[in-house]
Amino acid sequence: MSTGKRFTKGQYGYLNFRKKTGWLHFSLLVLAGVLIFFTGLLLNKWEVSNIFTVLAILMVLPAARVLVSLVIMIPYKPIPEDLMKRLYSYKREGDELFFDLVFTSSEHVMHLDALYVTEHQAIGFVREDKDKKGKVPAYFEKELKNRQINMVYYHADSEEKLAARMKKRPDQSGGPTNVQARKDLIDMIRTAIV
Repeated sequence: MSTGKRFTKGQYGYLNFRKKTGWLHFSLLVLAGVLIFFTGLLLNKWEVSNIFTVLAILMVLPAARVLVSLVIMIPYKPIPEDLMKRLYSYKREGDELFFDLVFTSSEHVMHLDALYVTEHQAIGFVREDKDKKGKVPAYFEKELKNRQINMVYYHADSEEKLAARMKKRPDQSGGPTNVQARKDLIDMIRTAIV
């Protein structure tokens, strides 16, 4: 990852980028809060009860928000580059491919190593399926139904299952396109990513 490069949600490298910038952002917010507090002490003859103390305490809110998103992302690691290249080999023209997805619902934090969005389906991939209760498939099925998106979600917990599913895909060149459903699903995914 080169310095200064910005990553978008779902792009390979976004997870590491988000962790690094998150720690920097958190550190700056804490530093700003400490500086505001001590500035208030200096200006008010070491008296704690002043407006600067209130402002310093209010700096805790954005710092806590950043820290929560970091805590959510810490357990997840990006996929190795060689696996990323193999996953890219399954992609066809017109497919969308997202990497290192950490996303939340109102009940769970979930993770996918990769997610393909084809014309009529979304195919999620994880190297090791730690999702024993099926939270990810249940989340996608619920969201697709609630948002009335006419697409299907398939969950692959190994590269072999993913390869088999990708080979079963119909040729996308002939037949009607599902442009609006794909757009709605991609918007849903980008919104849910932490």
